[in-house]
Amino acid sequence: MKKILIIFLILSLAAIGVGSVFAMTKEVSLSEPKVIIISIEGDAAIKKNNSQEWIKLEKDEELTSGDEIKTGEDSKIAINFYDNSISQIGPNSHVSCDELFIDNNNYAKTKVSLVVTIGRVWSRIIKLSDKEATFEVGSDKTVATVRGTTFDFEVTEEGIANINAVEDIVEVSTIEIKEVIDKDTGEKKKVREIIAKVDLLEGLSTIIDQRKVEELKKIETEIISEVEKQSEWFKNNIENEERFIEEIEKKQAEMVEKMAGTLPDSKLYGFKKVTENIRLAITIDQEAKDELEMRFASRRLAEAQELVEAGKNELAEETINEFHNKAEQLFKEQEELEKAGMDIEKIEEMRNKINNQINLQENIINEAIPGEEMYDFKRNFEEIKIDIANKEDEDFLMFKQVQERLREADLIKEEGQEQLYNELIKESTEQVEIMRQLDLEKEFVERIDLEMQVIEEKEFRYPEPYPKPEDGEYYPKPPIIIDEPKINEIDKDLDQTGSILKPLYIEPRIEEYIPETNVREYYIEPPIINEPKIEEYIPETNVREYYIEPENTFTPLYKQ
Repeated sequence: MKKILIIFLILSLAAIGVGSVFAMTKEVSLSEPKVIIISIEGDAAIKKNNSQEWIKLEKDEELTSGDEIKTGEDSKIAINFYDNSISQIGPNSHVSCDELFIDNNNYAKTKVSLVVTIGRVWSRIIKLSDKEATFEVGSDKTVATVRGTTFDFEVTEEGIANINAVEDIVEVSTIEIKEVIDKDTGEKKKVREIIAKVDLLEGLSTIIDQRKVEELKKIETEIISEVEKQSEWFKNNIENEERFIEEIEKKQAEMVEKMAGTLPDSKLYGFKKVTENIRLAITIDQEAKDELEMRFASRRLAEAQELVEAGKNELAEETINEFHNKAEQLFKEQEELEKAGMDIEKIEEMRNKINNQINLQENIINEAIPGEEMYDFKRNFEEIKIDIANKEDEDFLMFKQVQERLREADLIKEEGQEQLYNELIKESTEQVEIMRQLDLEKEFVERIDLEMQVIEEKEFRYPEPYPKPEDGEYYPKPPIIIDEPKINEIDKDLDQTGSILKPLYIEPRIEEYIPETNVREYYIEPPIINEPKIEEYIPETNVREYYIEPENTFTPLYKQ
């Protein structure tokens, strides 16, 4: 059997050609995410770190640590930070990029620190997937630090800091910058000393007069006013950030499609697998072969996502299992790898590449909630990430899983799905108990408790019984309920006992004229209740059937 396989591979190699094999199996590398200006309204200027000159800021400009930005009176810009965060800078603002960092090997490990001298910055963190990833916006006296949220940070001309926690939780600190001598180098360096700190829960804001020392020692909070929530600043930023996120996800989806290539439901897929097997067969070095196997297996992840989106879940499950099995073989505990004589650094490099791909795909499926086709695939991704992670990262990934369940519960609560909400809360609670028993980092457990508190305090939002009209569509008014007449009701005109009148909900149409009884027969269209029957005319009692003429209930609602 082995000889037959070798002969087959040799013949295949001769037929396809070595060049074709290498072309078909060429690695599609992820491009390193950058910090890019994605939108400019009005005039804005930039002073690069290595320059003293202010020049016009252009769209698609790449930012680095030390760059400074100024916006004009009617100006506004938007920045994409490594495809995981977005900031929108308002008019008359001066913002410095204090630190912009991404790990060249692990793209999830990013650090963003913005310093606002004056002006306003609205930030939305899409997803920070690494425990060392941070995002903060501050001034020389106040700092807002987040891991996944939407928040608003402003410094006025008078030096007053206004911070709004629009979604989730923002950690707000008042600080003092001090210069100290580094013991190792003997050089002066600046360090941050925290004066006071508070977790600003969703829907709360704080105003800090940075000129007053006493106000820096105590941070007071209040509810974000309705006037602020309805302001153009809030509305426009919320609308814009959704558009920006869609653009990022579209770009990422195109990359996943490119990585997937030919899918298992294609007639050419067998040819794709043959070229992979040939490439493995002609690779002699074991470490190089292991890397190739992992790279080819990672294609299955991209293929699986494309298949799920096409509704081919069974094929998707087969491909993702193929990846999972290979990952479990190569990404074992370090002790086992060392015993097997494998290069730990090489394995770590492979693990980072896979994590980069997983994080990319996670960003696309991040919004999936229970009940959607992509949701099970999303949960599979979470488990795979834990399976291939280092031991020291498992705690953080468990924390992120619980965080994700709570985020889903929050969304489900807004849709009024009580049963599903309770299931997600129950799952989260059980996971938190496991985290406590495992004695995981106290910070993780405290954060989960806070997030659960925020969600539980919200009220259920139930959907409206009738959808709002959209462009080009009309909807009927709610039916007018007519009280059913009582039996034996007296007809005063005839002084006789009347018939039982059936309630009609929609304007009837005339179907047939019956001259014998001089009564028109009515039918309901569309039928909502049983069609009314014609009661027999009884000449002895001189009683006739009466029908109520309901209002036209199909008046179209035009979009206002």
